[in-house]
Amino acid sequence: MTLLSASNFLALGIFTWVVVSLIRRTTSGPLPPGPQRMPVIGNLLDMPKEREWVTWAEWGKRYGGISSAAVLGQTIIVLNSYNVAKELLNNRSANYSDRPPMSMHILSGWGDIVLVLGYGSAFRAQRKLFHKLLGTMENFQRFYHVEDEQTRKFLKDILRDPDHWVEHIQDDVASIVLRIAYGYTISKDDPLVVKCRQITAEFLQMASPKFLVNKFPALRHLPDWVPGVEFKRLAKQWNINVQEMTHQPLSWVKDQMAKGTAEYSYVSSNLEDGEDEFSIKWTASTMYGGELSFPYLYVTNIND
Repeated sequence: MTLLSASNFLALGIFTWVVVSLIRRTTSGPLPPGPQRMPVIGNLLDMPKEREWVTWAEWGKRYGGISSAAVLGQTIIVLNSYNVAKELLNNRSANYSDRPPMSMHILSGWGDIVLVLGYGSAFRAQRKLFHKLLGTMENFQRFYHVEDEQTRKFLKDILRDPDHWVEHIQDDVASIVLRIAYGYTISKDDPLVVKCRQITAEFLQMASPKFLVNKFPALRHLPDWVPGVEFKRLAKQWNINVQEMTHQPLSWVKDQMAKGTAEYSYVSSNLEDGEDEFSIKWTASTMYGGELSFPYLYVTNIND
């Protein structure tokens, strides 16, 4: 292909993409309010590169409980109201159960976690496993003693050292989640907790608008030597961390069960019942990933 024909081909591709984008805009229904869009790139320049929640909160004040933006043809809906989120994601869950795949999550090894999975058989299997042990008050009562013990310890820590209350909150949440999920009791500066917090922070970064591969999944197929694909190197490192932190706690529980010293937990109970080990591993990872992300975000806001 000559340079001229290659240029013509590229120009034709861009022209076609613009036309398709315009057709979609004119044929789709009205969208919620949002910042003014520029031709072709939409709100690309409005997208935050970090601390995304600050921008979303500002949009909530300016545009209301639900707003929208478009980046290179992809529409983004932002929910900034509990009532709106409850109405759409709970009361109308049948309409909004699915989600688009995020390429950085998939490249980094998180493609099988329920937080990332699209609606389908794997998603339903993991949700069913969650509900079996944690979805009813009767079953969850078996973990009440964990919450009680850790809450008492948290209050003692606050009385003993009130200046480090943020760290006490983090440790309390980690203790409860890891004991319920794996029957694991954390220690001071526990390396498992440190690693969990690291991959939780990494997981949150993966959804950042700065990764164009999330908008253009085809970029994941580019060779590693192509300029601008540093995201692939980053994803490979994150993938190593993910594989380590999904396998290590599960293996620990299995060793404890073999020794007869395992504390009753989400993982041990499901293993004893003969549930699918793959689903057990990823649902347990969802538990500590989802719960540990809350204090991470909270503390990040405080520090900022």
